[in-house]
Amino acid sequence: MLRYWFTENDPEVSPDKHGVWVKTNLGNAKRLFEGKILRGHLVFIYETRYDRDHVIKDGRSKVVALVRVENVPFKAGKWILVAKTKWLAGLDCPDSAAHAITGRKNFRKIGHFNVLELDPTQACRLLQYCKSRPTRDHLMDLYFPDDDDAEQQKRIQEAPPAARHPGPREPKFTKTKGGKKLQTDPGIAKTSLMLAGYRCELNPSHETFQSSVTGKNYVEAHHLIPLRAQGDFGDCSLDHEANIICLCPNCHRLMHHAVSLQKGPPLNRLFEMRKRDLERAGISLENEVLVEYYP
Repeated sequence: MLRYWFTENDPEVSPDKHGVWVKTNLGNAKRLFEGKILRGHLVFIYETRYDRDHVIKDGRSKVVALVRVENVPFKAGKWILVAKTKWLAGLDCPDSAAHAITGRKNFRKIGHFNVLELDPTQACRLLQYCKSRPTRDHLMDLYFPDDDDAEQQKRIQEAPPAARHPGPREPKFTKTKGGKKLQTDPGIAKTSLMLAGYRCELNPSHETFQSSVTGKNYVEAHHLIPLRAQGDFGDCSLDHEANIICLCPNCHRLMHHAVSLQKGPPLNRLFEMRKRDLERAGISLENEVLVEYYP
């Protein structure tokens, strides 16, 4: 599960301003945001406008954009650059609608900044205010897929296994409204399940039930490096058997829905298990970076 944050931003936020900015000193910025906004996070920019007496103007506060965090540099200046970002979409969600979606009257305060963590359902509702419908549809497909979808796992169970290919695979994309989406092959995932002997790779003793399709212990396929990170790995597809882990349903949901502290140890273990295979597949990263994809 991704995290979504509201934060105050430079009032001149636009596609050519690649960052989340705050007007404070560098020390305060680090204390307020270090460990909160991380690489890979989606950030909804919440713009608050004030009159000359520093009173919020009625109807002038709104969610104005969705960005993806690329780096957290903390660069000093008149405004502190908290995070370098990639502009994803402009939004026009008024303050009243945002509060109705989040179910809270006010954002949580960190110092004097407004910050609020959102769940995916709330984030999807905010995206309804995207100024471009094709862009909204593309972002929904790209960042809010249902990774636990039963139909997807059923297709994997039924698919014939793909031939093993230890080296890099070229990513294939499906065109969507407003962009493209990484194409997945259920046969590659099926190969990963077979290689694992239909046992949970976090704990092989985890027994589930007999699959009506394979007749084996029922397990599910999970992409260790999330598919949404494909843009960070160029011509080496993340839909690769080296990146697909065989998990029992409970461990699979742990990867998606557990709190961060509970994800760390199993991620470390799975990364060490697959590090060499990932490198042969052309997929190179450090464990610290992998953890950042699991806020």
